Amino acid sequence: MVSLFCLVAGFVLLKGTTNTPSQISADDGLLVGERPHQISITIDPSVTLLDLISAGDYRFVNSKLKADNFPPDPNAGKATTLNVRIVSLGRYVSGEDALRELARLGLRPATPRELLALGAQYPALQKERSIIALGSPWKTPQGHSAVVVLRSVGGQRFADLLGASVLGWLDDVEFAAVAK
Repeated sequence: MVSLFCLVAGFVLLKGTTNTPSQISADDGLLVGERPHQISITIDPSVTLLDLISAGDYRFVNSKLKADNFPPDPNAGKATTLNVRIVSLGRYVSGEDALRELARLGLRPATPRELLALGAQYPALQKERSIIALGSPWKTPQGHSAVVVLRSVGGQRFADLLGASVLGWLDDVEFAAVAK
């Protein structure tokens, strides 16, 4: 039976290192595949959400994806390097289920700024699967929650928002997460 989690390895990281299957413990219960296990990104607090979107060079950007609609990043401060993990649950899950599974792995969901930094620094990642940041969702005027998703349509990269409180997530999406 396939594990519910797929953190995957074999991707060259920002600093030129590569995760190999031997770096993932069999005790993790994780599958190793073609995607990165963890990716090193740099977050600069002086760079705005708009700057990150611009640096990502997206074909489409949702008009609601702007700083006014997202709370300040709780992790903002000095420039930091984070190891972002790409998590695939391999099954349909609700947003709450996804958050519980990330917490069980000792991870917190990535924030919109972290996901947009990932997209700007590693633009090819979203071309295979959509990557979602469940952290710091936008509360719409109607009271719904929307989260940032990086996706690809016809080979074109999109920075978009998807409803998080109504929809569940299909088995072909991945979640960006960071160690707590």
